[in-house]
Amino acid sequence: MQLNSTSIKSQLFLFLVKAVIAFTLFIIAVVVLMPDLSGLSYSIKKAAKDEKTRVALMSFIQNPAALYRASEIDEKAGKLNNSIMEMQLAIGLLEMHNANQLVIKRYATRLDQLNLQLKTSSAHTPAPESDTGVVNGMPVKRWKE
Repeated sequence: MQLNSTSIKSQLFLFLVKAVIAFTLFIIAVVVLMPDLSGLSYSIKKAAKDEKTRVALMSFIQNPAALYRASEIDEKAGKLNNSIMEMQLAIGLLEMHNANQLVIKRYATRLDQLNLQLKTSSAHTPAPESDTGVVNGMPVKRWKE
């Protein structure tokens, strides 16, 4: 059986036309059906600020040493609440796996130190300014950024 070269060329041309049409339709469908990424980004940032969501995500970490190190990093960054949460999760993991009591005590000692730091830093924090003020004897609401 001998193939005709013009039929192969025409078949290849038809295939390319169909491929271009299919690719164009695919791109149009992706553009139309793609969610708004700015809204998705906002939702993720909003969820990341929620403490319950952070705890749930941190529970996927099964290494207490990694949580200990993350706690140290957050402490250096001044995020004592996050540091305390990570130490609590690490202690929970250690207790769940029946770790040596000396190791648990070391983690608990660090947690106690962090709690003490949090109490002393909150005691020295000045009271927040009120969101109202007085200008020319009239009460005005301050602009928050």
